[in-house]
Amino acid sequence: MKKNATKGHQENQFALQGMLQHEVAALCGPRYGRGQGERPSRSGTAPESLARGGRRVEVQRPRVRQDGREVPLKTWEGLASEDPLNHRAVAQRLIGVSTRKYRRSLEKVPSDVVERGISKSAVSRRFVAATGKKHP
Repeated sequence: MKKNATKGHQENQFALQGMLQHEVAALCGPRYGRGQGERPSRSGTAPESLARGGRRVEVQRPRVRQDGREVPLKTWEGLASEDPLNHRAVAQRLIGVSTRKYRRSLEKVPSDVVERGISKSAVSRRFVAATGKKHP
């Protein structure tokens, strides 16, 4: 039986948040814990975007601060440094998907998910960047 695409997206988001929260707990100690000494502290979340499923989706990135400065999360840095979108754009173009139909070729996501990087101009820019072609 084929899994519902939006359910798969939700499961991936849940797993991502779990990885991030695990790292935050390792840095800051238990949630609502006090008297942790020199440990960093939780500082809410910030809206960011990550490449997932051929598009950029908005994700709430946990913030951690120490001595008035942001503490980078290694998990987030690893995920944010990967950008498979150029590869995806080239692969889709090579199998004949036009830039106008790129959005339709992607997996479905819940309607409340903010998507970026799926317009025909964004796909075209990624294709040009990945193939090294120069505009005249």
